[in-house]
Amino acid sequence: MKEELSLEYLEKIIKENNKKEEIKALKFWGLSIGLIFTLFLIFCLLLHHKEFLFILFIVALFTSGIAIYSYVDKTFRLGTMFLLYTFMFITIPIAVDINYDNVSILSVNSHTDVQKKYYSLCITENYIRNNGCAVPLERGKYIENNTTDTLVIYSVTYSTYLYPSFGKTHYPIVQTIAPQSFEVLLKAPDYLFQSPPQSISVKKKRSEIVHDQTKYVLEYKRKL
Repeated sequence: MKEELSLEYLEKIIKENNKKEEIKALKFWGLSIGLIFTLFLIFCLLLHHKEFLFILFIVALFTSGIAIYSYVDKTFRLGTMFLLYTFMFITIPIAVDINYDNVSILSVNSHTDVQKKYYSLCITENYIRNNGCAVPLERGKYIENNTTDTLVIYSVTYSTYLYPSFGKTHYPIVQTIAPQSFEVLLKAPDYLFQSPPQSISVKKKRSEIVHDQTKYVLEYKRKL
């Protein structure tokens, strides 16, 4: 009878210790992942780079795997926590993409004063221009020409092959922006009021083929 009591006591102690370890793990992983996730989300929102949130979808694959393993291992609290994080890592990037910074405006006041502005349609429905006109906004990218000059966006193609006609006069114009106009931006410029470089560097793996790359330049039409 004494042996049975001692075995029951030992089993009770083991269960209590396992429960304590599970709670410790729950607190550690909960605080760590929660802090990292919060800082990463703030970083993306402040820098207006929603595309970085795609990383959370990849992380969600790992957290879902840990959740499943935890349930199989009967550590239900830990599994539930990781399952909750998986849900957050999938839904929050989608919600942010739909509601936050869904309008971007490239506002050109001069060649030295170009501002990129961001708006969320759930907060701002109309954009007030410098002349006081209200422009209704829709999801997308826009360019605002506040100058008295015509602006253009032209493309430059970089290739491993040498093109015989490399010069501004041969660059195809992608978009023309009239003075004092507000238009949908067809291509986001990589260079603003500066000549594109003669060559660019790209990273590639040993067996990877380097494809042509196109860059876009914003410039005054009169300078072309």
